[in-house]
Amino acid sequence: MKNGAIKDLFNSKLPEVGNDPVKAGKLTAEHLEKLLNDKKITPEDLKFDQLAHDLIPGYDDLRNETDPVVIQNAVTSSQFPTISKVAINSAILDSYALHTEGLDQLVSEVSATRTNEEYIAGFTDSEEPELRLESMSYEETNFGERDITVKMADFGRTLSITREAIFNDRTGQLLSNARSFGERGAQHRAKMIIQTLEVLPRTAFKEATGASKAFTYKGTAYQYTDFYNATNHTTIDGRTNVNLKTTNGLADYTDIQNAMDLFDVMKTPAGADMSVDPKFVVVHTKNLVKAWQILNSDTFMRVGIRKFQVIGSRYIGTDTSWYIGDIPKQLKWLWVYRPATAALAASSDKVFFNNIIVTYKFSYHGGCGHSDYSYIVKNTA
Repeated sequence: MKNGAIKDLFNSKLPEVGNDPVKAGKLTAEHLEKLLNDKKITPEDLKFDQLAHDLIPGYDDLRNETDPVVIQNAVTSSQFPTISKVAINSAILDSYALHTEGLDQLVSEVSATRTNEEYIAGFTDSEEPELRLESMSYEETNFGERDITVKMADFGRTLSITREAIFNDRTGQLLSNARSFGERGAQHRAKMIIQTLEVLPRTAFKEATGASKAFTYKGTAYQYTDFYNATNHTTIDGRTNVNLKTTNGLADYTDIQNAMDLFDVMKTPAGADMSVDPKFVVVHTKNLVKAWQILNSDTFMRVGIRKFQVIGSRYIGTDTSWYIGDIPKQLKWLWVYRPATAALAASSDKVFFNNIIVTYKFSYHGGCGHSDYSYIVKNTA
């Protein structure tokens, strides 16, 4: 963008909001955000030295200013933090969306009402319609007890801009760091999803060995050795459902069938037949091509009754294990708030000791957990 373009845009918004600079700054940010979303500009077009020049009063005089209070007051009184955040936000969130590796498809997302733990319904029976006799009422549907606990937490990092980065225009480096933030945030969530799927300790929550809370039922956190069971689940809720198929490495289409056979005999807590429609096959990335070849081979297509989506992840603990099932129906992701960015002008202390002008924050608040154990089958070689 040409020099002065941001200042002209900001000034054009002032009459719309009664010359309120804060409101004009928000409108300017929204306008730029729309241009970014419509791909009419890129984050690189919003150069930080140009933004600072157009938005911070007395910008040229600040180059040689040594008093941190003067610098802090100039930045705080300007709309630079609000408007520059648009470029950082776009770089971070675009990178975040690009690097989830498709694993966000494995969870169904729900809004949380709490911040640390949320209680959700689990093990609800799939009840069939009942015959209603004349003059009798319909049978009431059971929505289940809120007996599953999902652990959540607030995750994030900050990125700071120094006065040198502004005066000497380090836009490329700043946006590269921002994109790295987004990439790592996406990988952070992806790893949590896979570790939850496997009922292993989640590094995001700093869970110790043997202390995973990926599946917490009626206050008890069950570990993977109880959760994935080749015999029964009487230790959890009394059902004899089997969700672990051993000696079933993914070699050909028969291994898919072996796993699917387990879904056909799954029972609800009341003993009724369950309806499980496996849609996903999750493998280690080392076996991704092999899995795709099996599921798209002529042999499988002739005998297959459905199409599966194959997802690979390097975060699976061992490349000899793989998973199949209606994974999003069982794996829940709860959001307190979704990935977001924020900006804040630095304090005079940070300006004095670290030359920091503005700090940006990328964060999200959420967590993941199982709501059942009957919709996913683990397979081992």
